Amino acid sequence: MPTVRVYLLTYRRNHLLPRALASLRAQTHTDWVCELHNDDPGDTFPATLVAETADARVRCVRHETNLGPNRTFNLVFQPCGERYVCLLEDDNWWEPVFLQKLVALLETNPGVDVAWANMQIWQENPDRSWTRTGRTIWPAADFAGPSLFSWPHPRHLDSLVHSNGSALIRNRHLADLVVPPTTPFLAMEPIRERGMHFPLLFLPEPLVNFAWTQSTHREASSLLAAQMKALLTASYLRHARLDMEGWRRLADRARQSPANELAGLLIAAQLVSLARPLARHIRPAEWPRIVGSWIRHFPTNRRLLRARREHRAIFEYLDLHTAQRFAEAVA
Repeated sequence: MPTVRVYLLTYRRNHLLPRALASLRAQTHTDWVCELHNDDPGDTFPATLVAETADARVRCVRHETNLGPNRTFNLVFQPCGERYVCLLEDDNWWEPVFLQKLVALLETNPGVDVAWANMQIWQENPDRSWTRTGRTIWPAADFAGPSLFSWPHPRHLDSLVHSNGSALIRNRHLADLVVPPTTPFLAMEPIRERGMHFPLLFLPEPLVNFAWTQSTHREASSLLAAQMKALLTASYLRHARLDMEGWRRLADRARQSPANELAGLLIAAQLVSLARPLARHIRPAEWPRIVGSWIRHFPTNRRLLRARREHRAIFEYLDLHTAQRFAEAVA
């Protein structure tokens, strides 16, 4: 039985797919098997590419109908026989030692379910050439070596710490990572991270190349993004059991953010009936701005206050797993 099952997911990116597949086949850790999932039933290119590659470790799976990104990504977390699973997106590519180093990390840290590597960022140009930005997802200089991330991290209020496309996941608790079918692509990663058992293990070495492409399949709805952020925040607040000092720090963080997010934080708190302890730390001079924001953006704010009802399955997933993460942290 191979050590790693790799899921290479693709949808109409035939100019990028060969690079991703080549990076997999160049891995110094060779004990893997790959399912290349093609989500465009009418596209024959991925199957042709796999046939021409003639690598017995790679199997092409053409979906009979277009599943969409969420249901396709959920396939990564189905039962399998390999010890580890990982995801390779068609627009990204790995450095040759990616699998070798992450497998070694998890082998020596049996209590950790998820390890992920830093990513270097590339920008696609209109002519389909690529520019290396010189930036990484996490500043590598901030870490002396592999680092554990425990729950909760400050980012967990409404975001995430790991990178979906640079993670190796132990074949344990995979079912927890299957997010609701209605989860929008733009929020899959932070929502799925709520299902992960902590700590997570980070390798600051940039072993994955992350592509900012000219086109994306992510939703462009600012309202949908705001609703998902509100649900992430609300579920966090519901189970964090903040004391007065915790609420004060949270209010300070919100007002010091570039866009001053006090108004949004107040709405998220209202979703779980916790607006009152937050309101105690809002200064009198800040209320006119908050009320003015509510009036100016009334239709949006009304939809935000209905986010739990409109996205019931997503909130239930977040509520369940956020409660588990805080319970584990206490234990």
